Amino acid sequence: MRSIVPVAELRRREWLPDTKDLDALERAVKDLLQIADIGDDPNFAIAARRSDPDASFSPQQTAWLARVRHVAEGRPIGAYDREMVADLAVDLVHRIHDPTDLGDLKGGCRSAAWCL
Repeated sequence: MRSIVPVAELRRREWLPDTKDLDALERAVKDLLQIADIGDDPNFAIAARRSDPDASFSPQQTAWLARVRHVAEGRPIGAYDREMVADLAVDLVHRIHDPTDLGDLKGGCRSAAWCL
């Protein structure tokens, strides 16, 4: 399992249970990765620029992608509103002055059917 995801790190972050029961740990890894068998490759729908797009994801990247998917699936998102997104894009120029301003976007983005 350690070749698939960094088990110790995921336990520390409490993304996986801290158990000595290998069957329970395997089930938790399969649930996190949304795979039926521990030998299956997880499927992620992502758009990311990579220097080598054919390279496999590292165990750390696999864990992060699975966690992001898990968190995103639990977030309520409204219906897509093209006009609201366009208005938000115009407004962002005036609202973002440095990276710390990104934390203030959560409410506005959620209402535009996307979130950070």
